[in-house]
Amino acid sequence: MNRTSNGRDFNYYLPLYKAALKGDWGNAEEFLKTHPDALNAVITSYQRTVLHVAASAGHLRFTLKLVALMDIDALALQDSYNGDTALHFASVAGITEAAKAMITKNNRLTQIQNKNGWTALLLCAAYVAKEQKDMIQYLCPETRNEEPSMPFSGYFVAQLFCNIKAAGLHDIALYLVQKYPNLATVRDQSGCAALNFVFKQIYLKKLAHIQAIELLKCICAKISLLSNNDILQFFLNSDILSTAAKSIFHIAVEHRKENIFNLMYGMSAQKKIFASWRVESNNNILHLAANLAPSSQLHTVSGAALQMQRDLQLFKEVEKLVQPTYKELENQDRRTPRDVSTTQGLNGKGEKWMKDTAQSCMVVPTLIATVVFSGAFTVPGGNISDADNANNGIPIFLHNNAFMWFVVSDALGLFSSTTSVLMFLSILTSRYAEEDFLRSLPKRLIIGLGTLFISIAAMMITFSTALSLVLKNKFQWSSISIALVACLPVTLFALLQFPLLVEIYLSTYGVGIFRADSKYKID
Repeated sequence: MNRTSNGRDFNYYLPLYKAALKGDWGNAEEFLKTHPDALNAVITSYQRTVLHVAASAGHLRFTLKLVALMDIDALALQDSYNGDTALHFASVAGITEAAKAMITKNNRLTQIQNKNGWTALLLCAAYVAKEQKDMIQYLCPETRNEEPSMPFSGYFVAQLFCNIKAAGLHDIALYLVQKYPNLATVRDQSGCAALNFVFKQIYLKKLAHIQAIELLKCICAKISLLSNNDILQFFLNSDILSTAAKSIFHIAVEHRKENIFNLMYGMSAQKKIFASWRVESNNNILHLAANLAPSSQLHTVSGAALQMQRDLQLFKEVEKLVQPTYKELENQDRRTPRDVSTTQGLNGKGEKWMKDTAQSCMVVPTLIATVVFSGAFTVPGGNISDADNANNGIPIFLHNNAFMWFVVSDALGLFSSTTSVLMFLSILTSRYAEEDFLRSLPKRLIIGLGTLFISIAAMMITFSTALSLVLKNKFQWSSISIALVACLPVTLFALLQFPLLVEIYLSTYGVGIFRADSKYKID
């Protein structure tokens, strides 16, 4: 169906749709001035209004402008795909101020359930990570346990509790148990009960947070009121894990398609929903990120260490999207994402590449350090060797400007070459833990290569100034010619090794190819 309920083609609203996706209020305002009916109209095939689109994209200012203009009833419109309101999308996107504006204008929004029976609070708790704590804290007291939805009764409230607890929001979980005592015994659709979940979390992680302990005591007190038979049945439950097909987000992560990943990352609400899916073999998105990148992607990076660094960077970005418990979830083979990453063999290859590079590079600064160290005691022109002279032992060219260049460059060459040797030595003696490939080892390699480049340049300056001092009286043109020849090895080193240094630096300290600040753009 390509037409809205008022008979217009959806293309009619395309400029408004694009503006909402980009957060471009200027163009949207111009469109709404000439088409005022579009403000409360359905503009997509999923029966979504412009408010749905802006809220799902996470554009706070744009959403606030729309809420101020829209009718109260239009705020409660539900889409045809999943029955979500704009508040559902705003809650997942984490734009708390927008949610406050919507609820202030229409307080019935917190009670509306989508096709799955989920209120905005339950959807937010199911699909977001810990950074959305403010949204959940706001929605909990605003959501009322009233007919017909009764969001704090039945299995939905147990599901809400388990999700909030899984995200590590212990204070909110404690608030819910204290306000709704039935949480102590109720189960969600998969059989998850509040007490079981808390016991498992504390046992596995040795949870010491004071609010989590208070929460456990509160639940146990409610459980103690049950009969022995009820208590026995309460503990006889098993976890049920569901599987789902791969989304485009999963495919982008699995095949390291950074442009698609960045595009999906910009979709504020949808990215968290996609990231929560489980796929074949009961893998979650962290399992896919932990897998070795396809060979076609590995060949685009210099060396196994940088390949491993890029995979770790992706893993860290994906980790931000999901709840903390996803890091410990096992797949069908009973392996966590961390177990998968350690069995890919890239760690050993990365260690070998780092050691080979460090060993090869360490030879050069070692030789340079030897040369420039001896150069400090065998200065050009020699020293004054007259026992009767007060300046006995002082270099003959001490007051010559070129001699000062010699001294400074010689000292710089010694210090930089020594630093380079120490950096490469620290690489050889590193423990080579997985996390070291993310920052520690690349940083040492950057310093080692950088100081190696400086030491080579300093050594050539030292050599050039020494020759110039010795030959200047006989060959006036010697300084220029020697300087030109000395530039050759420095230039060769820069051409051969500088690209690697730049690549390592950008990979470690640059914006990266997996960018958390990506914006969703429509051309």
